[in-house]
Amino acid sequence: YDKRDFKEKLGIDCVAVDNPRSFVSEEKADLSSKQFFVAARFVEQKGLDLLINAFAKFCQVDDEWKLVIAGDGLLREEVLEHVWRKKVQERVQFIGVTNNVTKYYLESSVYLLTSRWEGWGLVVIEAFEMGMPVIAFDIIPIDLLITNGEDGLIVEQFSVNKFAAAMVKLAHDEELRRKMGEKAINTAGKFSEKVVADKWQEMLEAL
Repeated sequence: YDKRDFKEKLGIDCVAVDNPRSFVSEEKADLSSKQFFVAARFVEQKGLDLLINAFAKFCQVDDEWKLVIAGDGLLREEVLEHVWRKKVQERVQFIGVTNNVTKYYLESSVYLLTSRWEGWGLVVIEAFEMGMPVIAFDIIPIDLLITNGEDGLIVEQFSVNKFAAAMVKLAHDEELRRKMGEKAINTAGKFSEKVVADKWQEMLEAL
């Protein structure tokens, strides 16, 4: 987006280089568990209120899947109260801050991103690295990370109903989850340290 704006508004042609994935994992999620996963700070940006609203709607048509949330923050008590108000407390697990986030990626089948805004969305690449499809709202820069319908689902901005429908779609179609999971692994490879380093090298050599 910055590259586009520099070109259109300032007439400057520049090179955009992605951030690399933060880790590599030989283990991948098997996508058979009936579990959604979220790792986030408990702040307005992350849209945990939207997440709980969507999950509550999802629970109206599904009585098996659960939601696991890792993280902590200033809005923790508000989020907990919201879960109780929506009467989904029996199906939401809060694990707090963890040094073993990989464990929860491996135990889950779909990653959910309900952020109102993001600078990059590294968790999307992390989920892809674990072989998990991702559902996210259509915010910057999600369309640079997720190919809608291939390695994840991009949902109309802040539509809780459509987000819940996307959750139902992936939860009730294991074959689709697996196809998306395979493509997610390939997508993660595009953000490897080598790929990113080669882009930097190419740019520096051009200078």
